[in-house]
Parts: sequence; C-alpha cells; structure tokens
Amino acid sequence: RASNVINLTIVLDGTLSFLPGRKGWPTQDCAMGGNPLQPKKNGTCVQEAFFIANATGLTLTSTGTGKLYGSGNAWWGYIKYLIHGEDRPRLLSIVNATDVLVEHWLFE
Repeated sequence: RASNVINLTIVLDGTLSFLPGRKGWPTQDCAMGGNPLQPKKNGTCVQEAFFIANATGLTLTSTGTGKLYGSGNAWWGYIKYLIHGEDRPRLLSIVNATDVLVEHWLFE
C-alpha cells in the first residue's frame, strides 16, 4: 500500500506469491474506502495485493520478468463469487495516478 508518491520505481525480479484464500489475508474497514473497486458494505473487506493511490511518475518494472502470483483459483468460482461477490483482492490497483509505466510484469 502506497499513497501520495512521486517518482517511485518498483523493480520486481522473481516471483511474488500471495496467500491462497481468505485465511490470513489482511482486511480493512470497508467504510474507509480507498479503492473504488472494493464493495461498499458494512464490516471488513480484503485488502488489495498492491494498492497505489495519488501517484505521479510511477514505474513498475523488472530486469527480466517479474511475476505476481495471486493464487487466483482459491478466490474464483461460482460458489465463491455468490458468497463473497467482489470482495477479493486485485493483484494491482492504481487509483488517481499519472505518468505510469508497467513493463515486464506477469500477472498470474
């Protein structure tokens, strides 16, 4: 989670794997907002894997291929969607940003 950043570069070399499923995944108060993609409801909702807001001059890159592995099979499926709807983390959410470059990253 990053906000109000200027000229930020993140270099990802290798694979960054996230927790499979809800157990242990960080949550936040849904009413606080922050990400317009998260459902507006009372209670808690899961946080995004990467969340960047209010950024200028953002570069996400790799010297080879950086990989974000989100364990998506644990979050998707008809029954899970009926239970949780959109309350699941996105691998990358960028809100209110200018001059953004994303290169050599694989989202899986």
